[in-house]
Amino acid sequence: MVQKFNLKLLTRIASLCITLLVGLPLLTLAPVVTARPFGADGDSQTFPQTGKTVSGEFLKYWQQKGGVVTFGLPISDPQYMTDPETGQSYLTQYFERNRFELHPGSNGTGNQVQLGLLGKELRREALKVDPDFQKASPLVDPDLPAAAQMYFSETGHNLRFRFLDYWKQNGGQEQFGLPISEEHLEFEPVSGGYYLTQWFERARFEYHPEKQPPNDVLLGLLGRQLLDYNSNFNFTWKIGRRASYLADPNSIFVDGQGNIYVNDRAGGRINKYNSQDKLVNYWYTNGTSQAIAGIARDNASNDTPLLYQVGTAQSTKVNRLMPDGQWQTIELADAGDSDSLAPNLG
Repeated sequence: MVQKFNLKLLTRIASLCITLLVGLPLLTLAPVVTARPFGADGDSQTFPQTGKTVSGEFLKYWQQKGGVVTFGLPISDPQYMTDPETGQSYLTQYFERNRFELHPGSNGTGNQVQLGLLGKELRREALKVDPDFQKASPLVDPDLPAAAQMYFSETGHNLRFRFLDYWKQNGGQEQFGLPISEEHLEFEPVSGGYYLTQWFERARFEYHPEKQPPNDVLLGLLGRQLLDYNSNFNFTWKIGRRASYLADPNSIFVDGQGNIYVNDRAGGRINKYNSQDKLVNYWYTNGTSQAIAGIARDNASNDTPLLYQVGTAQSTKVNRLMPDGQWQTIELADAGDSDSLAPNLG
């Protein structure tokens, strides 16, 4: 009886194996459907400069919100990563200037692209120790347009003039987040240069006076810096006195309203204090500044400069501050008299 039972069992097993082998080619030839977390088939673009492909919602966002100028090229493949700010895992792709994250839409329907908080991630330590990243007092200069000066109580920082224009015109808080620092001179590790800089939750603004608007404001390469440099780049935090912002003042001017302008050659900036000695404005200058001066404003107009700034003694260039908050450079000409070649002494 045992032998007959085993024979029947073996017969059944052999029959089952034959059935599976016959059906196996059908399983292999059946179409395999892979769920794509974003985008539809064919909705993609490969960038030969980096060899990376952008698809679906990421590609749509990249195209509609500024493309290569705003975000740079893709530098990673999409993959699920944990956001260090929220602890949540999102489909993520790095670009030269930012990081795209695919978040669930409202009410759990659809998906929406959000930009990573790269500014806060890269300046996490600075937010604790760097004087330029600590909360500042509002800067309100009554001599300049109110629309050119904003203060964000949420983060405690000012946003002014050219940086404010760029922020408003290119997406504002949704695109860049709120400012997390004051404007200041800073070393940029990717290019190796020093630029007037301001950090935001999602971006870094750099002012490049050698370029014509609107290209005079560039976005920092935060995606590349975080992906390629963060592991081995040692930041050197600035230390200094926030009370006066002065390190090596070398000239002073008082206007008719009692405002005090102090030139600081070490910091490369001019500070403006009102008649109550409160800092109400400041400007960074190109290079070492030797002196500042104002002019009589009895018949002032929108074309009347507020202030003049002179560089080195041998320089023939003078910067003048206009009422709209913009600096202009003028070239001094040789008058032809005996004093025209004498060095400027003050």
